[in-house]
Amino acid sequence: MDKHLKEFTHGLFTLNFPCGKSTVGDVRVDILPELKPDVIADLKHPPFRPGVFEVVICDPPFSIFNRFRWLLDLKDLTSKYFLLSTPKLSPRFKGFTRKVIWTSVKDKLFFRPWILYTRKKNLPFLFRRGRQEKLNTT
Repeated sequence: MDKHLKEFTHGLFTLNFPCGKSTVGDVRVDILPELKPDVIADLKHPPFRPGVFEVVICDPPFSIFNRFRWLLDLKDLTSKYFLLSTPKLSPRFKGFTRKVIWTSVKDKLFFRPWILYTRKKNLPFLFRRGRQEKLNTT
């Protein structure tokens, strides 16, 4: 999958959060220091300003899908594309179009959905009220 992600993100400023063992991304972020990310941070508290990256890749542990508020903050970090690997759901975000991409692991019967969100043109960033207030205070 890394090969396909590298092709898709070629020439675009990319955040991979959480990166795990993946080498894709100009900025790789994970909460586990032993994975040697560029930045150590928690998905629930991204340390970046909105719109900084052209692409945000998110392939989180499935256990984190019990709550979804972190997705709202994470999708605000991109100015163009948000690529989300998801176990079974496909959330909708205002200001984005959505396309499901199914991937498989070579020689295995394993299919995994990725959702490609594309920010609609000519629409301003849509922040939740709490996030906007937080940004204005720093």
